[in-house]
Amino acid sequence: MLSLVDKHLMSIKDKDKENAKNIQHLDVSFNQLSEGAEFNSFTNLVTLVIDDNAFSSLKGFPALKYL
Repeated sequence: MLSLVDKHLMSIKDKDKENAKNIQHLDVSFNQLSEGAEFNSFTNLVTLVIDDNAFSSLKGFPALKYL
């Protein structure tokens, strides 16, 4: 599990990219994220928590096979 809760992040593009494929549970609650495409590298996610961010829609989110 990778927890990036309340880190004031506007992007996760540079966060743990090496291990992104190994991460199954990701919590990015309480940040300022707004782009779903940033989750493209996290291909094995089973759980994704995106509460309290700046997403206006789910447009741009990748189709994640296990989510």
